Amino acid sequence: ADIYSFAITMFETISWREAYPKSEFKYPWKIADFVNGGNRLQKLDCMTNEQYELISNCWEHEKEERITIETVREKLQNMMR
Repeated sequence: ADIYSFAITMFETISWREAYPKSEFKYPWKIADFVNGGNRLQKLDCMTNEQYELISNCWEHEKEERITIETVREKLQNMMR
């Protein structure tokens, strides 16, 4: 769950907004229902395709399919070039 949480932080940092606003997710279990239902946050206009691809790769439903922090670090370094 750590890499998943890291991607939520990336999403919020890039977008300057809450990933799961209380106006849409009044209770914490609503977030869990949303995610467990296979839903993910959509790409926002303020994000590049490359940024969103990195974030969404951290959100694979199966933990084993998520990218590692080492891969995230490499991709972030490449984005900064």
